[in-house]
Amino acid sequence: DQIKNISKDISGLGDVTKGISDDQIGSLTSQFDTLNQRTSQIIKTQVDELRSQFGDVKKIVTDNLQKLRLGVIQQAVGDIIEKVITTRLKDITDNLNVQLSVSQTVFADELKNLTQGVDSEFVSKLRSSIDDAVKNIEELSLKTEGDKERAFSE
Repeated sequence: DQIKNISKDISGLGDVTKGISDDQIGSLTSQFDTLNQRTSQIIKTQVDELRSQFGDVKKIVTDNLQKLRLGVIQQAVGDIIEKVITTRLKDITDNLNVQLSVSQTVFADELKNLTQGVDSEFVSKLRSSIDDAVKNIEELSLKTEGDKERAFSE
C-alpha cells in the first residue's frame, strides 16, 4: 500500500517543481530587469553626452554666424539643429527602449517554456519509472503468495 501511495506523491511533485521553476523565473526576470535598468542608465548617460556635444556644435555654429552678422540665419540654423538633435535622440531612445522591452519579453517566455518542458518531462519519466516499479512489486507479491500457497498445500 505504501508503494502505491508513492504514485500519488509523484502527482504532487509536479506542483512542487512548478513552484520552484516559478521562483527561478521570478529571480531571473528580476535580474533581467536590473540589467535593463543599468543598460538604460548607460544609454541615457551616453545620449546626454551626445546632446551636450551637439550643443557645443550648435554654439560654435551660432558664434560663427554671429561673427558674420547673420542674425536671422543664425536663429534659423539654431532652430534646425535643435529640432534635428531632439528628434534624432528621441528616436534613438525610443528604439532602444522597445528593443530592451522585446528582449525581456522573449527572454521570459523562452525561459518559462524551457522550464515547463523540463519539469513535465522529469515528472513524466519519474511517474513512469515508479509505475513500472509498483507493477513489478505487485507481480512479485502475487508470485510470492502463489509460492506460499503451493508450499503450504503440499
